[in-house]
Amino acid sequence: NNSWIYIPRQIFIYTSLNGTDFELTAIQPVVPDTTQVVMQKVEWEAKDARYIRVRIEPFGIIPAGFPGEGNQAWLFCDELFVE
Repeated sequence: NNSWIYIPRQIFIYTSLNGTDFELTAIQPVVPDTTQVVMQKVEWEAKDARYIRVRIEPFGIIPAGFPGEGNQAWLFCDELFVE
């Protein structure tokens, strides 16, 4: 959080069989927190999906009393694992 990096508010997962027509298959609400969370694990089970699209809603404006208050929080994502 000292670098203004916060976990997202929500994660939306879409799946598709053809890569063109995507269907929303999961919404993962994340409880926005101002503690030192460094990873967020999201699990869901998809049926008959060949393509996956992930949309992440960022934390937003940093609340008062925390590093970067009043500014837009950063959101970094460097790895997605799909089994």
